[in-house]
Amino acid sequence: HWANALEQGHAAARAMLGQNVTYDRVPYFFSDQYDVGMEYAGHADPADEVVFRGDPATREFIAFWLRDGRVAAGMNVNVWDVNEHIQELVRSGAILGFLVGTGLLLVWVGLPRHRQAGLAQLLADQVAHVVVADRPPDALT
Repeated sequence: HWANALEQGHAAARAMLGQNVTYDRVPYFFSDQYDVGMEYAGHADPADEVVFRGDPATREFIAFWLRDGRVAAGMNVNVWDVNEHIQELVRSGAILGFLVGTGLLLVWVGLPRHRQAGLAQLLADQVAHVVVADRPPDALT
């Protein structure tokens, strides 16, 4: 996607100038097709578990690809202004836990408290209850 090419160009130029550069951006693309707009961040594997927050039938949802419970990728479809938070979940290796039948989403991520509030708000729009904590319970690590 052109957004990746733009960022990679800056990193490549700095490296050519002898600067010590690490390119660590989360892979990203977006697409708008008629009445469906989506943004995808991360890198999913076919073996990853896919979970949905919201209803795909309504064409308004967030999908997460989980690898060993950790967010490997995420896609927002017709849900706007959330991809920055999805990228944070991918970058941090956040652990998501869904308590089936309760509507409760548990998120464990090592982010500063002020960023946790943003993630809680993002996910609260899609589920009944959200708990964001610094680390998972010992049983999940």
